[in-house]
Amino acid sequence: MVVGGVVGVLTTEVAAWLGASILTFAFIFAMVFWFQSRSKQKTGEDVEGESIEREEEVEFQGAIIDERDPIVRDRMIEAFIEDFHINRDKAENLYDAGYSRWSDFTEAIPEDLLMVEGVNPTVARRIISTVQSRK
Repeated sequence: MVVGGVVGVLTTEVAAWLGASILTFAFIFAMVFWFQSRSKQKTGEDVEGESIEREEEVEFQGAIIDERDPIVRDRMIEAFIEDFHINRDKAENLYDAGYSRWSDFTEAIPEDLLMVEGVNPTVARRIISTVQSRK
């Protein structure tokens, strides 16, 4: 493009100069459009400016993951079993009740956990103390 523009100016060929100018304009326009679309995607909008829904993602051991992934569900249930010393049924019930990540337990009180099937007061206190000790 630049070479065509320089050749057009040096040889006074209007067609070469005009073609290079149009190509340069098109290139600049494309770059501006690309930068705008990338910045909109980072803010949660698609190219047309409409809001797009992002799947809820969670950080698990340093990686961003999709919370609805069955593998993530199994990993979190295994983590609950190990960390809270509870059986699989209780861990699954906690996950299904909405306690799907550590941050969900940070503001929980024993009375909230008692509403989950299979969780008794001893287990609820153990979960709360485990989460508080890791803050």
